[in-house]
Amino acid sequence: MKIGISTATYFEKLPTEETFPYIKAAGADVAEVFMNTFSEYTPEFGRILKKNADNAGVTVYSVHASNLNYEPNLNNPTRRARDDSEVFFREVLSNGKLLNAKSYTYHGGTRLKRREYVFDFLKLGARVEELCSIAEEYGISLSYETVHWAYFSYPGFFTSLKEFSKSVRCTLDIKQVMQAGLNYRDFLPAMEGRINNVHLTDYDENGKILRPGKGVVDYYDLFSRLNDIGYDGPLMIELYSANYDKFDEIKECVEYLNDILQKVR
Repeated sequence: MKIGISTATYFEKLPTEETFPYIKAAGADVAEVFMNTFSEYTPEFGRILKKNADNAGVTVYSVHASNLNYEPNLNNPTRRARDDSEVFFREVLSNGKLLNAKSYTYHGGTRLKRREYVFDFLKLGARVEELCSIAEEYGISLSYETVHWAYFSYPGFFTSLKEFSKSVRCTLDIKQVMQAGLNYRDFLPAMEGRINNVHLTDYDENGKILRPGKGVVDYYDLFSRLNDIGYDGPLMIELYSANYDKFDEIKECVEYLNDILQKVR
């Protein structure tokens, strides 16, 4: 396992393409690139990302896109809507390939309407497998993320989904799990053998998001449990801009988490 940083941590404070030297200065050399808008999906922007990441000595492990830009329509019942959304999906994947990324962090469909969501996992799994196949064309795995307002908001969702999608992987986001009213421990059995990314923050007893080390998360327990299920991938710090004031505070997070990680090994 290795501590990394998502470029989303610098959202509102730095343009995406300018984050890499700051990631390196914080003590991390692996990143997730969060492309925030359509102009960041273009090949021209991808080349800028690649140049700047290489110059900073930062390896890009995963890519992420703004979910509501197109991802919900990847499951749209109409072919036209799916085809249109796949154009953007492939653009992000193409930039991911250029960046040598291994994983695409996927939110998928949303649960924004006030109704009960009952999934046809045979149908959904078949579509997710199609998306996995598209991602594999670019040398990238599709990784379904835990998100409290999206489909993967409870462990049983992934337990059922993976029965019908042999290729899908998953990303554990501990703040999103908390916001769903659950605990990361609830998700790990379902994720074993499929987890390939982790997003880290901290939070207090009331659910306020904080920097790692400032809340109630027991990272030794988390890292130990991940180690126990054979996870050996990145641990990406993904903060909101309101969670810190100075860039040095991100470096403190990296140092704090690395100290704990050393005790687990």
